[in-house]
Amino acid sequence: GSGFPIKFVDISKDGCKLQMPFTLKAKNQFTSGKEITLKLFFTKGTYLPAVVTIRHASEYIGRDGNAWLQLGGVFDTSLPSYKALQSF
Repeated sequence: GSGFPIKFVDISKDGCKLQMPFTLKAKNQFTSGKEITLKLFFTKGTYLPAVVTIRHASEYIGRDGNAWLQLGGVFDTSLPSYKALQSF
């Protein structure tokens, strides 16, 4: 798999909104209906795995003038790690 730096914009019980720097590679890789696996790091060696199905992706220019790709998606609730995610 590929690694992309992401930032959580919003998180809810069912899903999340993420953003990453815009690249054509990211735009082509992260499309509606695709599943992505995330590692939510708490420390260098401690993370919580999560799977998100992308529902929508959009490009935008931030106030800083940088181009971003925003993704909205839903969590895979069948994973054991989902229970821990619910506390966020």
